[in-house]
Amino acid sequence: MQTHNFCLFLRGGDALSEEALERLFEAGCDDATFGANDAGQYAAFHREDTSFARAVMTAIDGVVRAVDDVLVVGIGGSERATASEISDFQQAAFIAALNGALAVRYSAGRLQAPDEQQAVAQLIDKAKRLLEADTPLSP
Repeated sequence: MQTHNFCLFLRGGDALSEEALERLFEAGCDDATFGANDAGQYAAFHREDTSFARAVMTAIDGVVRAVDDVLVVGIGGSERATASEISDFQQAAFIAALNGALAVRYSAGRLQAPDEQQAVAQLIDKAKRLLEADTPLSP
């Protein structure tokens, strides 16, 4: 397994309360540093997993299960990703696809229609396939 570094950007629930931090630890997010800046709350992860996509998706799942009313509204990659982990293009493609899906999901605070939900799910699935491809992708 490799260590994957990335940051989740959070809105909504308070991920920094003592109670939330305890629930995050119990949910397996003990590999993250939680904080806040002018843009909002964030979780900087250093997660060991078999793939970058799996590391990100399990981190998102842990955060939203642990903190009431929290939304993951974006993701930032790591400057330390190496070619042996994934190509820079693959990581960028996954992050862009996931950020696009998150933007659609939370745009204007409205609920998605079923066709929008399906489009978001397809975008996330495509991003996962891009990352887990055996051959490097070219821009």
